[in-house]
Amino acid sequence: MTLCTTSMPGGINIDCLAYPAPVANIILTTVAEEFTLAEIKKLAEWKEKIQEDLTVWIPSAVEGYENTTDDPAINTTPRGRKITRSKPVPSGVFYLSANFCDFNEILRTLKGTTLRAFFVLEDGAIMGYHGINSAKYKGFLVEATAVTKGIPMPDAVENSFPLYLNFKHTYEFEQKFAIMPDWDVQAELPVLMPESYALFFVSATQATATVVVDVFERCGDAITGLT
Repeated sequence: MTLCTTSMPGGINIDCLAYPAPVANIILTTVAEEFTLAEIKKLAEWKEKIQEDLTVWIPSAVEGYENTTDDPAINTTPRGRKITRSKPVPSGVFYLSANFCDFNEILRTLKGTTLRAFFVLEDGAIMGYHGINSAKYKGFLVEATAVTKGIPMPDAVENSFPLYLNFKHTYEFEQKFAIMPDWDVQAELPVLMPESYALFFVSATQATATVVVDVFERCGDAITGLT
């Protein structure tokens, strides 16, 4: 095994010179979730994972984000030559379009949780990780942490609900893909998310094994007629 790489990059595609579009949303999945090429392009497949398997979650949108990835570590020798010593692992903070109640649920569940994350780009592409020797497409492995500063912000209120994503591996980004489905990802996926309810304990009767709760649409009105 040699430590010195001597190969050159293998050609270019001069007919496809396109930079990646900014991030419009993120999709979080369980670690084991993966797709074939046909599945990731199929809206029905995403619907099943969101509504039945409950292995995929997507917020309404990302209002903005900051790329917090460190710069590469570069050493300078006594003779002035520079050597790149490290490849930083990507990270970012993503400001979600949400409400207090939905974000409280995110705070309760995303506490350094290991998941996988796809990016939804503004041009409609889904970006994720595709291993060289794999036929499967998946999100980047990530540690997801929601943190609140508590006090409402005096300005930039759209940054009130931050989600911190610290990715696990640089090499996954070296094998990334961008797939453009023939349907609008940002328009179609968030509306597939199950409706969220909040339950509040009222009373319990031991003799009849009865528990009384109030049920509300999260950050909304009371729900009646449930059994």
